[in-house]
Amino acid sequence: MSFPSSDGPGPPTNAREEEQRLLPQHTSGFPGYSAAASGHSHFKSQGTRSDFPTPYTPGIIDESGPLPPFNRDGPILNAQIGQNKPQFVPDIGTKGRYLFMLILGGLIAWFVQDAWAMSVLNPSAVERRRLGWDRDYTKHLAQVSTMQDITAKWAREIEQHASAIEAMRKERAEWDKARAQWQAERREHERLQEEQMKIDLERQRRELEKEKEDEEKKKAGLKWQDPQPDQHCLRFGTRRYTAKLENLPEGYNRMKACHETQAWINGRWVTPTQCDDGRAWGGVQGTWIVDWDEGGCRTFFQNFQDKGCSAQGSGKRRIESQLQNLQRGDDGMRMCSSTPADFHGLHFEGPHSCVSSGRNGLWFIEDGSCA
Repeated sequence: MSFPSSDGPGPPTNAREEEQRLLPQHTSGFPGYSAAASGHSHFKSQGTRSDFPTPYTPGIIDESGPLPPFNRDGPILNAQIGQNKPQFVPDIGTKGRYLFMLILGGLIAWFVQDAWAMSVLNPSAVERRRLGWDRDYTKHLAQVSTMQDITAKWAREIEQHASAIEAMRKERAEWDKARAQWQAERREHERLQEEQMKIDLERQRRELEKEKEDEEKKKAGLKWQDPQPDQHCLRFGTRRYTAKLENLPEGYNRMKACHETQAWINGRWVTPTQCDDGRAWGGVQGTWIVDWDEGGCRTFFQNFQDKGCSAQGSGKRRIESQLQNLQRGDDGMRMCSSTPADFHGLHFEGPHSCVSSGRNGLWFIEDGSCA
């Protein structure tokens, strides 16, 4: 029974052909090449390079007929058992392709899982989004509450500030009113003070005029008795005069009357140099020191004598002169010391020294010849 096939030879017709077909084909050429035809061939044929053995392609078997009996000890089964199976050895490129496909498949699976996790249809993703929305909403409510508190605080502060400004405005208005009132009172007070001052000045002026009139009336009868000179001179060209005040009114200021009442002495009206109140026994007495027109008290020096050097190496020369016009009873030393002198072109208010009870005056002048 024949098994025609367009793809290859049909089933073996005998056991020999089956054994030859199952055994590996070896040629004297390069391994991996197989013969193109079945059966024994000792000729080298040009085959195709392949990493896999040529697959077995059975022919079309007619199963309508009876199958041959199975023989365990048959030559075909024994040949198959004794024959080594071909080994599958993939190359490096195939391993890389497998690894790449494995990684690519993992990435695709991870992407699909993540997309499913984030999908709106995933209940867990929906729950997570709902929880996230709840947290965001709670946080937003807290922020809104905080902002409302801050806004309320700002509103209270603004209200307090406005109240403070209003209080300050009212207080300033009160201050301005009080200041204006105080200024008006001050101006009124100053006006009253000016008027009072004018009134006081006028009163004082009238009082002074009245006092002056009264004083003039009282002084109209005041006068000094004739001033009497002392018998002796007080000093060079000076004599003392004394007199008593007459017609002094009762209750009038006695010392004031003394100092203000003038007397005529040596051709001049003069007030007393000194006033003494002797009351009821002596009355008011005035004293005048007169240093003009007192010829009887004008002593002088003449006949200046050179007495030589005052001492060896002193550099001073001694000049001596006698005092003239000294009256009996006058104080010679006082008269001598106050009498001026002029000699050798020099002027002296008085001698450097007085001797002989003031009768002689001494001068010590610079002289280089006495050095």
